[in-house]
Amino acid sequence: MAYKVIIMPPAKRRLDMYIGYTAIQLKNRQAAKNIRDDAKATKAQLSDMADIFKPCDNPILAEHGYRKIHFLMYLFYSRRGYFALNS
Repeated sequence: MAYKVIIMPPAKRRLDMYIGYTAIQLKNRQAAKNIRDDAKATKAQLSDMADIFKPCDNPILAEHGYRKIHFLMYLFYSRRGYFALNS
């Protein structure tokens, strides 16, 4: 099943901050583009594999089909075709 990946606003702001810092402060537009491209590729990969993650420990969320993974500083939740990323 393909999930719709949703990047929550805090994670989106952080990603934008990393891209902007790399492009402007470090003056490395190529590296900033690579960060953006990697984020897009990861989002695409998650849409195909979200169902392999374990259900949430919270029984109420698990009952509704939510799944989660911890990835670096982010927490991912998925539910019935949606996959959310929050920092």
